[in-house]
Amino acid sequence: MLRHGSSRFRHRSRRGLYEAVLDGSDRIRFQRIGKTAPEQHYLLDANACEWAVAGDPHIEVRGLCDAIPFEPLYHALLPEGQEVMKQNLLRSDSVVVLCGRSTGSSTTEESFARLTFKCGEMTASLSALLCVHEWTGSKISRIRYLNSRKGAEAYIKSESYGRSALAPQLIVADGPAAFIAARKFAPSSDIITIVDRTSDLSLLELLGASVNGLKQWFDIASSINISIEAPMGVVLRTLTQRN
Repeated sequence: MLRHGSSRFRHRSRRGLYEAVLDGSDRIRFQRIGKTAPEQHYLLDANACEWAVAGDPHIEVRGLCDAIPFEPLYHALLPEGQEVMKQNLLRSDSVVVLCGRSTGSSTTEESFARLTFKCGEMTASLSALLCVHEWTGSKISRIRYLNSRKGAEAYIKSESYGRSALAPQLIVADGPAAFIAARKFAPSSDIITIVDRTSDLSLLELLGASVNGLKQWFDIASSINISIEAPMGVVLRTLTQRN
């Protein structure tokens, strides 16, 4: 991609967009776009964390001022005896995907923003805690977002490099339509689906047909081996792949 000039980059603090140039010694040099005498910077081990692909979060940051600030809240949400991996607050991740509602990303974000958590003096919404880059604009992102309305093919095409190079390992799907889109996007990924029983009947029927189609490869159990009980009115079901 560097040789074809298809990538654009940005610096943590410098303004403007940069293109990467590969010089005769195979060193990567960033030069600012749209300038007659553009400023230039070489990519070094010491400054690699300062650069990111334009539109994507940084892969890693070094300064605590750029880290995810919600460690007390994450710690309070964990089961007793578990700790937050602090290095994850400094690094982006791509293997967890949130598949939102068919009404679009903004609707999903708005609904998640209405749910807030508080620990001591710290308060944050669910949309902020999830660290979806498109929602927060923070330098670090822990979750990718898949818009079920656009479909898996459009999502893969729009992110054909960078973070999308890693196959999802876990998808959280918000509703029946999101589950169906998630299966198309990453059929080998683990999927957690939240389904409201008041969802559109036709979507519930499609979900039921999709789940029934999995029974030839999966066993259905009535409970999941987790330490937290489901809230009243919530039923848990798990499909486990046969050995």
